[in-house]
Amino acid sequence: MVTITKFFVRLLIPLVLYVNLFAVNDGIKNGVQFFEAGELEEAKEFFENFVKENSENAEGFYYLGRILFEENDLKKAEKQFKKAVKLEPNSSLYHTWLGHTYGNRINNVIFFKKMGMARNIKKQYEKALELDPNNTDAHRWHHYLSHGSAGNCRRQ
Repeated sequence: MVTITKFFVRLLIPLVLYVNLFAVNDGIKNGVQFFEAGELEEAKEFFENFVKENSENAEGFYYLGRILFEENDLKKAEKQFKKAVKLEPNSSLYHTWLGHTYGNRINNVIFFKKMGMARNIKKQYEKALELDPNNTDAHRWHHYLSHGSAGNCRRQ
């Protein structure tokens, strides 16, 4: 009887985790659709709730960061991108967007913080390129930063 119970426990736990993973991935699609359709209020509400219930899902934090970036709430966007990077440190995309956020924030910080922030921008783009050498967005902005100034490294 104990052997049968162990068998079912070993079978059911991975099955439940597998089903839960698909439920999360299916659930996030709704928020992504709102975002891609430009329905930012709906997307923001969706992702705020999503990350509360799925605090280990980097993609949720990424999309919430994108929404906050679009709203020009850069401090909050930075926090969300940092969470995404922490959860998925091998995502070139997440490092790129953290770099974009730093680039947009640099003009709003005091002079003494600009140099540190410029290093952070460059570091994020370099990491993004290390992870994905074909990341054209990171290439473009890393090149611009290397040949221009950090204060002009703003995402258009």
